[in-house]
Amino acid sequence: GAQTPAKRRVMLVDDHPMTREGLAAIINRQADLEVCCEASSPAESRYFSTSTLAPVGAIARSRLAS
Repeated sequence: GAQTPAKRRVMLVDDHPMTREGLAAIINRQADLEVCCEASSPAESRYFSTSTLAPVGAIARSRLAS
């Protein structure tokens, strides 16, 4: 049969867990996207962006405390 294309892996970055949870639910319903990791700070996002999780993009809140 036809092979399903690989999903694009994205990282969510926000310091509010409920916001990340809601965005993850919306993103994970998309046929071509999946949340591979969630970060609550810029430091966590730097760690995940260089990890084996290999997100291809990030959705981040613009005003996070560093």
